[in-house]
Amino acid sequence: MIDLVAKKYAKAILEGVGTDNLKDFLVELNKIRALFHMEKFLEIIRSPYFSKTYKEKFVIELLDTESNTLINLIRLLNENNRLEIIPAISFALKNYVSQQDKKYIGTLFLSKKLEPQMLEEITQNLSKRLAVGLSLVQTVLPDFEGIRLLIDELDLEISFSRQSFLDGLKHHILKAI
Repeated sequence: MIDLVAKKYAKAILEGVGTDNLKDFLVELNKIRALFHMEKFLEIIRSPYFSKTYKEKFVIELLDTESNTLINLIRLLNENNRLEIIPAISFALKNYVSQQDKKYIGTLFLSKKLEPQMLEEITQNLSKRLAVGLSLVQTVLPDFEGIRLLIDELDLEISFSRQSFLDGLKHHILKAI
């Protein structure tokens, strides 16, 4: 539900800002999105004890921007009690920019860090196979036995885990018997 509402706001922003100024607008919007990782900020935004006016002023002061479009967006979202969908709007706009540039960021989940040459080779092979610009970010999960690649903007997930391989092998052997 939130994604649908965020996409409608993102579409309106695209029409209002235009594709030329979208990257600058997205940089400003990402300043707010980064604040959503702070617990104190979320407490203020979600709290029923702070007035709408206070929340609006609080967010606009944190922005420290001259962009009337962004200020009006904050006012509109605050008026409709939708400040919490700012990260979803930012994500929708980022997806649009990625689709236009055909450059995507993927996350590679591993149990131990890969060497830079190996990561670069994987990145180049995937970029060529998918016909897009791709950069990979490694996330080390010590308890994970396998490898998993996730590219959100393309809705692509590739994974191989030791446990699923063993389960498949057991199933195949039992089926053959």
